This record gives sequence, C-alpha cells and structure tokens, in this order.
Amino acid sequence: MKVFQTSDTLIIKENPGCLWIFGLFFAAFGVLFVYGAFNGFVIFGIQTPWAANLTFLLGLLGIGIGIWTIYKTPISNLEIDKTQNQVSLTRWGIFGKQTIFYNFDEIERFCLLENAEGNISNWTFGIELINGEKIPITSLGNHPENYEDKYVYPLNIFIGKELPSCQLNFESQDESETEIT
Repeated sequence: MKVFQTSDTLIIKENPGCLWIFGLFFAAFGVLFVYGAFNGFVIFGIQTPWAANLTFLLGLLGIGIGIWTIYKTPISNLEIDKTQNQVSLTRWGIFGKQTIFYNFDEIERFCLLENAEGNISNWTFGIELINGEKIPITSLGNHPENYEDKYVYPLNIFIGKELPSCQLNFESQDESETEIT
C-alpha cells in the first residue's frame, strides 16, 4: 500500500498486482487444460474419455481459482478530502469500477477488521460507520500492529476522530474523597 498526503488530502492505494498475475497464471493454464480436453493438441484422438474429462475438470478448476483470486483482491483507492469532509473508496475489479462516498459525519472511525478462519486471524484495514456497518478497505491481510501504526491512528487523527483507546472517563463518584486527593 502506498500513502500520498498533502495538507488537505490523503490517498491510500492498494494494488495487489502479484495476486492478479497469480490468478491470471491459474486461468491461463486452465484454458490450456480445457483446450487440451477438446483434443486441441497434437494427440488428437489418442486421449481416453476419462482423461479428457479429468483434463476438462482440472481446466475449469484452474479458471475458477484464477477468477476467484482476482475477484477477491480488487485494486483499492481511498481518498480523504478535508476540504469537502468526504471519503471516497474506489475499487477496480473483474466487474469494473465502483466508487462509494462517505461524509466524515457518517464515519465512526477507521479500524482493523478481523477475518478469523479457524485458528488463523487475518487483519484488514476498514471503516466503521456510525450505524455499525464495517467496510473493508484493503483485501490483503497483515499484522495488526502494522495497520495500526501506519494507517488506523494517522487516518483517525487526519479526519479528527477521537480514538476509543484515547477516551478517558473519569467520574468523581467512582472514587472516594481520600482517593481523589
């Protein structure tokens, strides 16, 4: 992820190009397997029916894995504009470009989102809205410390949101008079 900042705007770009190349690799070899299943190579008529069917299924599996990999990792561009009090999240994927706009007053805070799969926790960077909805910004997981230090705290400070860890609630009725003095 790359961060570009001026006094009034902050832009975070995530380009999972390596995963797209990996997905295209699977899809390309899947297409070759499907082509081979229909006797598209030199061994025309030599392939047994079960081998042709197996090759066809493996080709479809490769194409599916490639498309799924690209679909699950869109290119993301988050732009925060202080002058307009607006956050725009743009994603490019298999089905085109999608842009969503949020006003600062719709955003509760920037946060980490946990995607637990079994014993493994995968953390991504996201937005928590006032209504409780959590929207992932990134598709690539990372260690929570990396996201907190580089993105969560600076972005919350940039848009002027108070962090939950900084909220201090001191009330005098909880303490006795001797403990206060």
